[in-house]
Amino acid sequence: MRSVARFDDDDPKRKHVSGGRVSRFIKLSSLTTSVGASMVGDKLIGRVLPKDQREKRTRRALEKNAARVVKTMGEMKGAAMKLGQMLSSAPIEDEHLPPEVKDALAVLQREAPPMPWSMVVSQIEAAFDRPISDVYRYFDPEPLAAASIGQVHRAETFDGRKVAVKVQYPGVRETLDADLKNLSSLMQLARGVADRERVEAYAAEVREVIFAESDYVAEARNLERFRELFAVRDDVRVPRPIHDLTRQTVLTMEYIEGRKLDTWLLERPQAERTEITVRFVRLFAWMFHDLQVLHADPHPGNFLVDDEGRFVLLDFGCVREFDAAFTDGFLEILAAMWEGRADKLPSIFEDMGFGSGSGGVNVEPEVLEGWLRIVALPFMAEGEFDFGSWNPRPAVRRYFRTHLSLLKLTPPSEAIFFFRVCGGAWGILQRMGVADDFRTHAMETAVRRGVLPETALAAP
Repeated sequence: MRSVARFDDDDPKRKHVSGGRVSRFIKLSSLTTSVGASMVGDKLIGRVLPKDQREKRTRRALEKNAARVVKTMGEMKGAAMKLGQMLSSAPIEDEHLPPEVKDALAVLQREAPPMPWSMVVSQIEAAFDRPISDVYRYFDPEPLAAASIGQVHRAETFDGRKVAVKVQYPGVRETLDADLKNLSSLMQLARGVADRERVEAYAAEVREVIFAESDYVAEARNLERFRELFAVRDDVRVPRPIHDLTRQTVLTMEYIEGRKLDTWLLERPQAERTEITVRFVRLFAWMFHDLQVLHADPHPGNFLVDDEGRFVLLDFGCVREFDAAFTDGFLEILAAMWEGRADKLPSIFEDMGFGSGSGGVNVEPEVLEGWLRIVALPFMAEGEFDFGSWNPRPAVRRYFRTHLSLLKLTPPSEAIFFFRVCGGAWGILQRMGVADDFRTHAMETAVRRGVLPETALAAP
């Protein structure tokens, strides 16, 4: 019996995706104006209030304005929403992105407004050129998750398979271009709550990320590839794609039951939480250094744990490949530090593509060494290192102020995605309060890759 549930399209909670450049520009401009006026008014009134009242008023204003930002970005989806998600998950300095704003933006990671049921139906029927009731035996109209470029629903095929179906919002590529052309308006808003250069760097990444993620046929191929790569491991699961029920805007894949990894971890005793978190982070290190490939979207909703304790990796739209020389280069940097050979650092960075223009890496070895002793401290410290209490930001800022030559250490384009994943790993290690011997983990990888001799792991 064919059964495809349907929803009342008049549900006020279901928002339609805005499309045209003009309408999206108006949304961004209105948001900028309202938030800007609020901030100016708050500052003027705050001048005549006692300090404690002024601080309370500022917090309330931040919460109110952050809610405005989240509502608008969530309704616009596309590049605007993707930017908000990136800002909420990145390790941004507190004074550049206040906690009230970051907490509000985090809503975009888990509570994006879904598109109307009628739009879901039209997208599926356009993709397969037949009624949805001829494609799936059952299709749940209530989404499991709604994200920046699509949302996921549970369904059942005619041969009885339980599946998850990702349906893309219509006009994603068009709204992406519109958002980026209107980015000057968004930048005016961002200057009020985040560092301009940081936001612009994320915005530049958005276009490539969303265009890669918007081809669901390519993502189905990525699922197959990573299933093969992970076949040697018994602690990881990747959904099996169903190719005959997949098109560029609709992806059908095996449904895997699981709980969000970060939520599940917080319920475990600290020792177990640490062991599992470290194993999860080392999985990504193995991908990067041994396979030279990365699942490059550290969105928290992309990682589950099943009832047998296995990791479930979802959303393979954003995948990045690297040259072995590039991935080994990070290990060579650490090896130079461990061996006390700072003189090798400039050439290693240059070989990896760091630097500005044809001038290469024009930074003194001792300056690079001092910087690495701050940012790579977890891999320098011997014995257990407490990631949960580590905050290198103040030291990094002070060091940069006195060593401006580090501004010449421009990373190559492929490093952006690696650093994005590193930010995700840093975030989960901090949230879970993990303390472990990260230096030994890194040395084991360097030995495995032939960057260090096996004797490097021998006890002194």
